[in-house]
Amino acid sequence: MKYLYFIILSVLFYSVVSAQNYETIKPESIVHFGNTIHSIKIDSTETSGDSLFYYNHKMIRYGINDCEYAFGGSWTGNKIIVMPNGLNIFLNKNYDSIKINTQADLYSSWILFKYQNGNYIAANVSDKDLETFIGITDSVKTISLQLKDYEGNNISDPINDKFLKISKNYGFVRIFNFYEFPEFENYEDWYYIIEEEMNIVGYDDHGYQNFGAKEIYDFYIGDEFHTYSENNCWTEYWGEDKQILKVIDKDSNENSIIYTYERCLRSNDIDYIYPENSGTNYKHDTITKTIDFTTDQMIFLSNISYNAYDLGDGWWEYLENTENSKRCGEAIFTSYEGECLNLILIDKSNSKSPGNEYKKGLGGPYYYFSGFNCTGSKNLTYYKKGTTTWGTPYSCSSLSSFSEISDNVNIYPIPAQNFINISFENNNSEKANIQIINITGQIVFQESLISNSSIDVSTFENGLYLVKISLSEKTVVRKIIISR
Repeated sequence: MKYLYFIILSVLFYSVVSAQNYETIKPESIVHFGNTIHSIKIDSTETSGDSLFYYNHKMIRYGINDCEYAFGGSWTGNKIIVMPNGLNIFLNKNYDSIKINTQADLYSSWILFKYQNGNYIAANVSDKDLETFIGITDSVKTISLQLKDYEGNNISDPINDKFLKISKNYGFVRIFNFYEFPEFENYEDWYYIIEEEMNIVGYDDHGYQNFGAKEIYDFYIGDEFHTYSENNCWTEYWGEDKQILKVIDKDSNENSIIYTYERCLRSNDIDYIYPENSGTNYKHDTITKTIDFTTDQMIFLSNISYNAYDLGDGWWEYLENTENSKRCGEAIFTSYEGECLNLILIDKSNSKSPGNEYKKGLGGPYYYFSGFNCTGSKNLTYYKKGTTTWGTPYSCSSLSSFSEISDNVNIYPIPAQNFINISFENNNSEKANIQIINITGQIVFQESLISNSSIDVSTFENGLYLVKISLSEKTVVRKIIISR
């Protein structure tokens, strides 16, 4: 009798636990998915009767609301509806329903999505077991999909190979791009691409984590950062900086850090309008910089949620799960005519442009941009953090040297047709690195050559080009025109 009583209690306990509500989202948490990070960060909620409505952060969308660009629905869909019976409904870009039955037990089935022609995608809990993900162990349901016709017959389709995973306490473990679901093949958005299926990579203090301004600017005495920056406005100015910053002192409080650096800086500047302002300069001094974490920019850096969304006009941002880098952009879009966004600057050919890149423990921003008649970049060439080093360092002695190559550079003929000749003076017979750069910032020729060399430009398009002649730490830049 006791044994029977125990069995009854066990069955009842299993039934209660088995029917316990699993979750798709945790509105109080930030969850990250995919190789290129896409997040669930609920920024607003509503209630209607006994149902809850959740809205994930918005994203910049192409060609919606009669706009070329506008803030549109999240990659998780336009809305998430959580009902008391455990049914979670995700509304895609067409406001069609994608239904997740969080209370469905093993081998239970339901209609996840229904097409207008009567065909539907059936969902089935094909597995339920303990799984470990990003250092967490939890009970996970695997939801497999199958396309069926209106009579319930199976239809061959790529969707049949796909599946979702939801956990009891942490929400989705594997998720789809619900905004485009189920028409992934029609997803054409050059601005960014979201994977069809994404696995969880971060959750609160587990797995891949967000980081903010304090982690970005976390330096220690002895750290070194060597950078190269270049700015080019074709009709006005060209300049480059090679800089060494070494942390020699640090004073911090709750809201700010004051760093003192030993600085070695070499600047090469060419002013096309006022040539007398051109020249090469060297500094070896001590400077201080204050990092104030209460400024809007620093607060913004700490709150990036890994996806483009409405944090105020003129901002977009995302994070890519590579090299602990956080990317964001500024002053790219502005609002006009209500919901529409006006595109100010973008270079579709470069995945890092426009925008800034911040690296955990290495500062920033590092960037590349291209727009109108100007290009620019700033990149780390070397760093030293404790005993860790990366890249090729400069030295203060090399940056202070001015004798490698003279400004006496001759390039002819101008305009050129099929060939240009380059001659220059240097203190020895070393080869100089020659780069020819087109107006978009692309290097179209690069080679090490001696003085009085001839370069074939017959395949170059007509237009304006920069020629950079570099030997050791000295660079001379000249403009040429190719015209046939």
